[in-house]
This record gives sequence, structure tokens and C-alpha cells, in this order.
Amino acid sequence: MTVSAKWMALGLIVALPAAMPLMAQESAPETPAPATAAQPAPAPAPAPAASTPVAPASTPVAPASTPVAPASTPAAPASTPARTTTSEAAPAGQAAPLTIAAGDYVLDKTHASLTWKIKHLGLSWYTARFTSFDANVRLDPQTVTNSSVSVTIDPKSVRTDYPFPEKEDFDKVISEKFLKSGEFPTITFQSTSLVATDTSEGKLHGNLTLLGVTKPVTLDVKLVGATDKHPMNEKSAFGIHAKGEIKRSDFGQTELQGVLGDEIKLEINGEFIAK
Repeated sequence: MTVSAKWMALGLIVALPAAMPLMAQESAPETPAPATAAQPAPAPAPAPAASTPVAPASTPVAPASTPVAPASTPAAPASTPARTTTSEAAPAGQAAPLTIAAGDYVLDKTHASLTWKIKHLGLSWYTARFTSFDANVRLDPQTVTNSSVSVTIDPKSVRTDYPFPEKEDFDKVISEKFLKSGEFPTITFQSTSLVATDTSEGKLHGNLTLLGVTKPVTLDVKLVGATDKHPMNEKSAFGIHAKGEIKRSDFGQTELQGVLGDEIKLEINGEFIAK
């Protein structure tokens, strides 16, 4: 072998290892085709991923309708007040029937009061009362407006609570000078009709006879309470409150007009027990 051939063979031995990587790269395009070229193929895979939020997106729909049920819940309590007892079962503007005995009722004088007021010098309402009076009620508990009442008052029983009785018997002055009790020994009231304005309230119309003069009068009355068994006597009982106004000049009473007002306010409270 010549010297030049030896150098050529040596060059091939040295260059061959260096050229091997290049040869590998040149042949690589045939192998990678299945590996990286397939990577873009999963591109359809995002489609499932994109649909994944769709389920959560519809999830709020169920909660959105959830409040609907609670919204209707208050409807049940709203109807609760409609329940009433037997004595309150009448519509507004009509007297409710009572669950107590029908018939005559007498005034419990130990639990009754009858007061009146008159304006004094335009400064105050001077107040006095009667201590001797009686009342009777004929009660129709099913149709309360068919009931009637009668009242009698002794004008000599007026009480003013005058603070100086040793100086003047002011009760006597009122009964004799203003009420003329010697000439007219009784004051009476007889009802003519009862008109309901609510289940336990009404207008009691009647005739008041005072100083020998009879005039129509209307009292606002309210049933305070009723029981079919009074705890003291086991009888049916009820209680009322009534108030009204009259003009004393309508009955011919004009004493000290100007000093005393013309209007008189009445207030009655009483319990009635089955006879």
C-alpha cells in the first residue's frame, strides 16, 4: 500500500464516526412520520374539553328555580289569621253570634259605672257620676241586633266629689237645680234598635227621657267580653262599654249657659248576668 493510500484509509476511519450522526438525521424523516405528525391529530380532543363547561353552565339552572318553592311557602301562614272562634265568625259589619244563653240579663251593680262630663268655662271637662241606676238586657245571642236594653237612673244619686261638703252640698245643688229631681224623679233610656258596625261593635239607638223631655239618642257600644260560665255564679255573662253625647238644651236645661257648655258626654261600663 502506498503512503497516499494509507492516509486515505486513515481519513475514512476518522471521518466515519463523524458522519454517522448526519446519516442518522438524513434517514430520520422516514421514522418520525407516525410520532410527531400525529400530534396535531388530537386537535379534535379539545372538542370534549370544550363541552365540559357546558354541563356546569346548565347546573345553575336548577338552583335558579329553587327559590320558587320558598316564594310560595309564606302563602300558608298568610291564611292562618282567617281562622276565627265561633263568637267572631261574622263578616265585618255584622254582629258575631255569641255562645251564651238567650234571655234576660240584669246589671251587676258591683261592676258598673255611669259618668258624665260637661265643659266648665271652656277650660276643662267637669266630671260627675250617678251611683244609683239599673239596666236590663233582653239578649238574642244568635242575632245580637235583635237585643234590647232599658235603663233607669235616680238623679238624686249624682256624685260630684266636691272637696268641701261641709261648706256646700254640691251634689244636692246639681240634682235639684240642674236635674230637678224633685219634679222628675227618674231618667230613663229605652233602646229602639241596635245596628252592628263590626263583629263586636254597634250603634244603639233609643229614646232618652230627661227633665220630662224625650229625645232620640245614639250610643256607640262595644262588647268587651262574654262567657257562658261566670266564675262566681256559673251563669252566662257579658260586659259592655258605651259612650255618647247629648245637648242639655235639647231637654230644656240652660242653667249657666256660657259658663257651662251645652254638650254633655256620657260613658257607661257594665257587666250583665243571666237572670
